[in-house]
Amino acid sequence: MSDMNRSRMQPALLLMVTLSACRSSPGVGTDTVSSGDSSGWDGAGHDSGDTAEPVDPPDPEVSVIPDLGDWAESEAPEGVEVSGWSWQNPLPQGLDLIGVWAESEDEVWLAGAYGTLLKMDGSTFERIDLDTSEDLNAIHGGWIVGGAGTALQWDGLQWTPTSTPTTATLWDVWASAPDRATAVSEDGEVLRWDGSDWTIIHEVDAPLRGTWEDWVVGDGVALQWDGSEWISHELEGENRYFDIGGMGEDVWLVGDYWPESSFVTNLGIWHFDGTDWEDLSTDEYWRDDQGGVWVSEDGTVKLVSENGLVHIDGSEWHTQSTSRSLSGVFGLSPDQAWYVGPAGFIGEWDGEGLRERSHGSRESLYAVGGSSSEELIAAGDYTTMHHWDGSAWNPVPTGIETSHWENYEKGFSGIWAAAPDDVWAAGYGTIAHWDGAAWEERIEGGNYWGNWGSGPDDMWAVGPESAIHWNGSDWQDHSADFPEDFTARDVGGVDADTAWTVGDYGMIFAWDGTSWTAQAAPQDSQLLRVAAWSEDLAFAVGKGNTVVKWDGSTWNVESLPEDTTPYWHGVSVTAADEAWVVGGPDVLKWNGSEWAEVETPDGLQLQRVHADPDSGLRVAGANGQILFRP
Repeated sequence: MSDMNRSRMQPALLLMVTLSACRSSPGVGTDTVSSGDSSGWDGAGHDSGDTAEPVDPPDPEVSVIPDLGDWAESEAPEGVEVSGWSWQNPLPQGLDLIGVWAESEDEVWLAGAYGTLLKMDGSTFERIDLDTSEDLNAIHGGWIVGGAGTALQWDGLQWTPTSTPTTATLWDVWASAPDRATAVSEDGEVLRWDGSDWTIIHEVDAPLRGTWEDWVVGDGVALQWDGSEWISHELEGENRYFDIGGMGEDVWLVGDYWPESSFVTNLGIWHFDGTDWEDLSTDEYWRDDQGGVWVSEDGTVKLVSENGLVHIDGSEWHTQSTSRSLSGVFGLSPDQAWYVGPAGFIGEWDGEGLRERSHGSRESLYAVGGSSSEELIAAGDYTTMHHWDGSAWNPVPTGIETSHWENYEKGFSGIWAAAPDDVWAAGYGTIAHWDGAAWEERIEGGNYWGNWGSGPDDMWAVGPESAIHWNGSDWQDHSADFPEDFTARDVGGVDADTAWTVGDYGMIFAWDGTSWTAQAAPQDSQLLRVAAWSEDLAFAVGKGNTVVKWDGSTWNVESLPEDTTPYWHGVSVTAADEAWVVGGPDVLKWNGSEWAEVETPDGLQLQRVHADPDSGLRVAGANGQILFRP
């Protein structure tokens, strides 16, 4: 659905389309749901009595929907350190954040994928190392829950793992007192903490996704504890309930449902006033897997989703569409709330406006290069370049339109620099040049997946059925030098007389200053990148866990550590006895004779590596990930 169509909706429908509080399709984390009490120790309960029936949705009462405005950027925070690496983009880190909970303005906790836990003291961020790499799906009231039955408790000094009677994924937790907390699992278990142990107090034959006070919800299940038994609230339709929250008897329930004769799910929203349910479900197709709801003591409601957020204050509804996906929200008051989302997004509402507390691009990166350790360019999806000036990465829009590839708008996949004011970028449908002040398109048309040069008058760019050479003044087409069935993926070399290009079916061609000649390939897996140190030392990497080395006369397949990635996407050679390859979550280092794994943080999806013997190692990949180690 387009933004234009969304902007024309009536308020009730706009809420339905903008809001989602989906915690939990398998493999997707959850977020926290909170009342206005900052610690969650309110002990409040309420009774429902009879099973409620759905009623028709009310007519919308608000005709004007003020926009909250865009996220205003805050000063960039410092990157956190993990496993010997420092995050340089996004900041403070780039792994998904799923839940947020605050004790005060100066103690805000943010939990997420691969055991990620951050503490914000109001201005700075600290990563808390935990003894788990499981996704942390929810945090509330001094408890964190996640994958494989993970549950950790905060004692004021540290987070301590506790034993749970399940190995199922725990999707949500709600703590109402130090000796009372509830968690729900993928296997339909309701777990209760009594101050010393977790026990299973109830089970249903369906995944449970959310819990709040005396409620648990899941796939077709909405249960309320009345003090003596679980009361089932039967709502029409085949529904999955993802999230529940509210204040007192004012309860919001969100999820999805299957309309009659439909093969897709739609967004479902239900509101309970203590007696009746209002069915606010929409017939809009919905596939959101993220979201949350928080309600303050004065009835202010904040709802977040993949498409934006909704803020309801009395009779006014405020909305904001955003390019940032949101997965969790928690507030201390109507004028103080925090939001989290994928790729490390952190936002804050201060009662006056929205501020982004995180910083940096989240576009996937497929190229890193530069003329020195103080002048680097990173590029990837879309057309914004990212410039490292020695202290920070800053976006530099190019204004250049790239082409689409397999229904995705792609940007640049190759960077090569002769000098800070002489940088070439190879991309989808274009080749661009940076002169120190602006980017200029030099070639329009054709796809170029890699480029390399030895000087300002010697630069190659290659791609599918393309191989062109820049001699300082003109482009020369060398595509006819290669077989018609050859798709070049990258080019790299040593000088104007020594270079290699690699590509599909393991094919390798060598340049001798005059012509390209096929060399015997030691395997037939697709080769994606190539880098060289000398006429006698080059490496090419690609699919099938493939690394091949040139020794001056032949290419040979390298022996690698077991259980590493099946796809190597990046390679850099920094000395006769030092080289690096990256792919997926893995980094390998070559010491002149063998390869060894380098410890990396969990959750990385690496595409490129840039190594400098003086300044250190940088790796880049999905969601704008750039990490550095000296």
